[in-house]
Amino acid sequence: MAGSNGTSTLEPEFGVGEAMTSPFTAGEFGQESPAMEAELMSSGESLESPFAEALSVGDESSFETLALETVLGEIQSEEFDEAVANLVDEAAARHLTAAGSWSSEAEAPTLAAAEVEGWVTGIGMEADRLLEQLGEQFSNRSIDTVTFAEIINEGDRLIAEAGPQGLATEQFFKSLIKKAGGMVKGAVNLAKKGIAAVGKLLPFGKIFEALRKLVQPLLKRVLQMALNRLPVAVRPIAQKLATKLFGQEAETMEAGSSTLAEISESFDMRLAQSLTAQGDEAVNEVIAEAEAETLSLAHDPVTDLDSARARLARQFEAATPGASPVAEVEQFVPIVMAALPFIRTGISIIGRDKVVKFLAEKLAGLIKKHIGPQAAQLIAAPIVDVGLRMMTLEAEGAGGASVLGAEAIVATLEDTIRAVGELPAEALSDPLRLEAEMHEAFVAATSRHIPRRLLVRDLPMVETVQDHGVWVYMPRVTRPLYRYKKFTKVFRVPISQPVARAIHFPAGDTLERRLLDAGARVWPLEAEVHLYETLPGTQLGHMAAFESEAQPAEVAEAVTEFEELTPEVASMLINEPGIGVRRPLGKGARRLFRVAAPGLRVRRVSRFSVRLDAVAVPPALRIHLRLSERESHLVASALSRKAHAQVIAQVRAVLGAPFRSALATRLTRHLQEKAGMPVAPTRPPMLADKLAESMLSAISAKLPTSATALAQAARDEARGVTMTFEFRFADKNALASGDPKSPTMTIRPGWHRD
Repeated sequence: MAGSNGTSTLEPEFGVGEAMTSPFTAGEFGQESPAMEAELMSSGESLESPFAEALSVGDESSFETLALETVLGEIQSEEFDEAVANLVDEAAARHLTAAGSWSSEAEAPTLAAAEVEGWVTGIGMEADRLLEQLGEQFSNRSIDTVTFAEIINEGDRLIAEAGPQGLATEQFFKSLIKKAGGMVKGAVNLAKKGIAAVGKLLPFGKIFEALRKLVQPLLKRVLQMALNRLPVAVRPIAQKLATKLFGQEAETMEAGSSTLAEISESFDMRLAQSLTAQGDEAVNEVIAEAEAETLSLAHDPVTDLDSARARLARQFEAATPGASPVAEVEQFVPIVMAALPFIRTGISIIGRDKVVKFLAEKLAGLIKKHIGPQAAQLIAAPIVDVGLRMMTLEAEGAGGASVLGAEAIVATLEDTIRAVGELPAEALSDPLRLEAEMHEAFVAATSRHIPRRLLVRDLPMVETVQDHGVWVYMPRVTRPLYRYKKFTKVFRVPISQPVARAIHFPAGDTLERRLLDAGARVWPLEAEVHLYETLPGTQLGHMAAFESEAQPAEVAEAVTEFEELTPEVASMLINEPGIGVRRPLGKGARRLFRVAAPGLRVRRVSRFSVRLDAVAVPPALRIHLRLSERESHLVASALSRKAHAQVIAQVRAVLGAPFRSALATRLTRHLQEKAGMPVAPTRPPMLADKLAESMLSAISAKLPTSATALAQAARDEARGVTMTFEFRFADKNALASGDPKSPTMTIRPGWHRD
C-alpha cells in the first residue's frame, strides 16, 4: 500500500490479538512514534395467432396473471418513479431545513415533522380534487370512447387552472393523470382480451375512485421515507408481485428497509389489483391493505442515531484520558447496528450481545488515550483550519469547535461498527478473524476522520495521496440532525474536454455533454469539485437544500447535481482514485460528488426512457431518445446547411458507449420484471447494441424524408426534441434471445415519455 511519501509497502504493519496497536501517535497527539505493524435457446419467429390471447389461458390463476400483466404494462412508468423520488427529496429537504430553523434542539424534529406533514397533506388534498374533477369530465362516456391523449390534455388543463406548483408537486400530479390514462387503456385492453375479470367495460367512477383512495397511503409512505419512519414490511408487495406473476421469490428485505422502488411498485401493483378485482369487496381489501401498511410503523433508528452521536460526543469531550469508555461505546454499538439498511444475518447467527460486548471492549481500548477536552481540541484545530477556508466551519463558534474533534472519534467508531456489521457469519464467529477485521476497519475509518498530522506516518489505509482533509458530519446548522458527510477540502481543478468526455454516467451521458448543455464554452473549465458521503437516512434532498442552496420547491432540480463518485471518476477528476468507492446500492455508504462552476448549473437530465409492453401481440419496446436544447440547435443548424452526415454524426455520439451501457441496465430490469423470464447476462448488452445500431440506421435511412419534420421540431419553442423508436419482436421469447424488427420512428418537439 502507498505511504505518504508515495512508496509502496508489501507487508501490513498492523498486528492483531493482544499486540493490536492504535493508529494514533503514541501518548499525546503530535508526538513521533515508530512505524506500526499491521444465452438461452434462441427461438425462431412464429406465426401470429388470430385468436384472442385470453383464449390460450387455461385456468383462473392464469387469467389473473394475464390481467395483472396487461394493466401493469400500461401504468408502470419511469416518470412516476422519478416523481415519487422527487417528492421524497423535497419532503426531506423541507424537514431538515425546518429543523434547523427551530431554536429548541429537543423539539425541532417534532415541529419540523409537523410542518412537512402539513405540506404532504396539502398535496394529497389537491391530488384528490384533480382526480375527482377529471373523473367527472368523462363520467358520461364509456372508457372505450376516450383516448389517452384526451385524458392527458384535460388533466394538464386542470393542473394549469390550479395555479403554480413546485416542480416535484406538478410532476407528481402529471404522473397521476398518466396513471389514470394508463388504467383506462389497461381496462380497454382487458376487455379486448376477453378476460373475465372485467366482464364488461368499467365505468370511469370505479377507476378514479380506486386511484384516489390509493394516493393517500402512497403519500403517507413518501412522508415516512422522508422522515425515516418506514412501515414494517413483512413481505413487500414487490415480492408478492414476483411470486404471483412469475413464480419468482424476491430477496428478503428487513423490516423498515423499504426502498423508493418498492413504494412505487407496490402502488402500481395495487392499482392493477383494484382494476382486476372481482367485486367491490375485493377492491376495498386492496385499499385497506395499503392503508394498514402505513399504520404499522417501525421504530425510527435514524433519530435514535442522531441522539446517540450527540450523547457520545459530549461524553468524549468530558472524558478522562486513559479511562476506557467501555460502557459508553457499548451503549452506542447497538444503535448503529439498528440503523444498518440491510439484513445482518451474521450478527443474528452469532448473537448481537456477544458482538456488541466484543466491539465495545476492543474499540474503547483503542481510543481511551485520545478522548477528553484536550484531545477534542487537538483534533478539531486542523479540521477547522481547513474548514474555515473551504466549508465555513467558523459557524461552530470559538467555544464549540472542539465538538468537531469529539465527533471525529464518534464517526470513526460508527464507520468501524458498520463495517463489522457487513461481515459474514464466518468472520463474526472466529474471534481472531473478527479482531483482525475490526482493527483493519478501525484504522481505515481513523484515516478518513482524523487529520493525518495526528496519525502515525505511512499509515497504509489512507484514501488520498496528499493530506487533503477529512470527512465531517453535515449540515452543521442542524446539529445533531446530521444527514451526510462532506470532505473538508473542495478541489479546485481545471477540467479538460477529453477528461469530461471520458467521464460516463449511469444516466447514459457524459460530463462533457452536461457541461456543454450548461453553457461551457472554454476549455479547460475551471471548476470546484465537492465530495459527499451518505449516512443512514440520507436523501439527496438533504444535500440539495444545504449544498446547492436550493429552495425546497427547487430541490427536484438541484438533486440532479449529485453523482456517484467511483474510483474511475475520482482518478480522472481530482487525481485521487482512492477516495472513490464502488458499492452495491443499499449496502454501505455511497460517495457522491458535485461539480460547480461560475454561472453554470451542471445537472443530470433524463436522456432517454424505455417502455416495454411484454404482453402485447407482438411484444413492443419503445425508446424515447431526447435531445437537449443545445443538441437540437446543432441539428437544426446542420439541416439548414443540408449537412445530413453531420446530423448522423451528432446522433451517433448521443448513442455511444454511455447510452448503450445505461440502456443495457434498463433492459435488464424491464426484461426481468415485465417479461418475467430468465435473461442471460450477455443478453442486455447485446440487445442494447442492436437497438442502438437499428436506431442509427433508421435515422440515416429516413433522414432525407424526415429532415423537414426534424428541423421544425428542433426550431420549436418546446424544450429539445424527442425521437421515439418502436421495436416489435416476433413473440415473448424473442425478447430474451431474438432480434427486433426494424423500428418505426416518430419525431416530436419537446421531451416526451409516453
